[in-house]
Amino acid sequence: MERIFDLEREIRDSLLINISIKLDFFSIVEKCILLTFRRSDESLFKVSFLNPIQFDYFEDDFSSCYIGHLKCLQTEDNIQISLDPFDERINEITEEDNFKIICENYIISEI
Repeated sequence: MERIFDLEREIRDSLLINISIKLDFFSIVEKCILLTFRRSDESLFKVSFLNPIQFDYFEDDFSSCYIGHLKCLQTEDNIQISLDPFDERINEITEEDNFKIICENYIISEI
């Protein structure tokens, strides 16, 4: 697994301000998880996680919307992210990690 440093740099030290899930089982349009973030300079950006395979989010586990630690990994088959990792230094997503997303691809967009 390889770290996705550009995605980590973009999300780190930002505030998560919105979560949207787009699921349309009767459409050929891509399903996605859309997260909107606010940077320290107040600018906004969104990350669309396309064709999600897994999304584990439990509000009790994610006590802060501030993203200080995260893991973004590229495997041969997918993208794996934890926005609340147990140990950021481990280069894999583990059972102890929280707020996990596994998807096929992602897109970063300015708002």
